[in-house]
Amino acid sequence: MWGAEIGGSIDAAAELVGTRAYVGTDAGALVALDWGNGEELWRFETQGSVDMSPSVSAGRAFVMDSEDILYAVDAISGEQIWEFQHQAPEFFTIKGSSPPLVVGEMVYAGFSDGQLTAFFADSGEEAWSIDLGDDTGEFGDVDLPIIAQGDRLIATSYAGGIYALDQETGIIEWHAEIGAVTGLELEQGWLFGTTATGKVFALDTREGEVYWESEFQEDWAGMGVSLVGRYVVVATSQGPMYWLRIRTGEPVAKWGPSTGFQQAPVFDDRYGFVMSNRGYLYSFGMAF
Repeated sequence: MWGAEIGGSIDAAAELVGTRAYVGTDAGALVALDWGNGEELWRFETQGSVDMSPSVSAGRAFVMDSEDILYAVDAISGEQIWEFQHQAPEFFTIKGSSPPLVVGEMVYAGFSDGQLTAFFADSGEEAWSIDLGDDTGEFGDVDLPIIAQGDRLIATSYAGGIYALDQETGIIEWHAEIGAVTGLELEQGWLFGTTATGKVFALDTREGEVYWESEFQEDWAGMGVSLVGRYVVVATSQGPMYWLRIRTGEPVAKWGPSTGFQQAPVFDDRYGFVMSNRGYLYSFGMAF
């Protein structure tokens, strides 16, 4: 239908709101496009690369860049409203932060040193902040999407594990010491996740207890999970894709058309779609 050259590679999905698409680039820009014809409506320059999807709510676009700077931008004009810069320690060479989560009048963002911070969306004023990293201070990155569950947040620190926190105060309700989490999905009070060490697990969000856990090869990092009916589907970084029973974690099938995948598959009513490490997009059906 149309194509648009916006400069730099794009590492995350566009956020679609009304007739507009908002997308970040690793060249350091947040770009708004007309979704009907691809016309560039405005461009906002950031100080670092934008490697994740922005969040758009109530006329504002919120985006985090690789320098741990959170921006609030007018979604119509592209003018900056406010910014907040969190200074990570100088020894951090690989940084990861979470996409901003907007809930009502609040914005929640995770930073590369393990800080999770709540901001007032209209002003950028800090409401509370808490350190979710471990004792070493390294690899504390809060770099997975933050999940809202009722009046609590579920956030993941790479080294520190999984946390449930009160949205209003940031007080920790429970903590599951599952490190190196690479993907997390919430479904009816259960968390399903993968780790960089080849594990997939189900966790009860009432108390943060692990219900089941399955393990593949240690060097096959799980690239996230998808939930399809009675199954958890896990794509691995160097091996095949697995189907596991959602209630028990028992593997029931696997499919390996390539040498690993970049991300978890997505599904519509009939088919699944996934991108391999070799740049092939696959569409597949399920016969069970």
